[in-house]
Amino acid sequence: MNRGLALALVLVIGLVIYIAVDEGNFRREVPRIEQNLQSYMQQLPSIYVTGEADSATVPQEQIEQKLKDNVALVQPYWLSTIGSSNGYQYNLDALTQDIQQVLQDSTLGNGYVSKLSYTIVGSPQIRKDGPGLAVVETEYSIVADYVGTPLIGGVAGTIYPDGYGEDLSESGEEPLRMTVTGYANFHMQRVDGDWKITQIDNLGYGANVTPIAE
Repeated sequence: MNRGLALALVLVIGLVIYIAVDEGNFRREVPRIEQNLQSYMQQLPSIYVTGEADSATVPQEQIEQKLKDNVALVQPYWLSTIGSSNGYQYNLDALTQDIQQVLQDSTLGNGYVSKLSYTIVGSPQIRKDGPGLAVVETEYSIVADYVGTPLIGGVAGTIYPDGYGEDLSESGEEPLRMTVTGYANFHMQRVDGDWKITQIDNLGYGANVTPIAE
């Protein structure tokens, strides 16, 4: 065997070993990625439940402080604003804007959200997307209890109840429940041993509204 062929063989073997080790290291990171994402979803009700008391007009200073407090709850899960933001892609800037819109809407008397839950359905598909990068493919569920037509915070954008269940609340004061099923890809990056969201791809959702039994 000549030296060139031997060197090429060594390089190939080294590459195979590197890929195997790298893949093994990533597999060990998967539980942490999923745990971080589950924790993030559990924070969303804290920033999007408005409550009946918030439906009255409040000072702008109070809204601004609430905005800061809410952003502070979810910001640790994000890596700056390096992701893109448009109708399909969603980043921290877009999330901050949505938090502000929901807070502003809660002062207009359109209604209020009394209860929210965000759940990842089943086991998400987590794949490596480069060195220190991952994509988490998810199906999610949102259950929102509300009165009137308040702006509802979604996973990657906001949801207007207008057009859903309009014939279920004649006076606009009956409590309704919206159940949303959607799909999203979370792009994540490993930073200092932790996994942060850089961008969310909004893959669409469907919604159904039913009255809440007294």
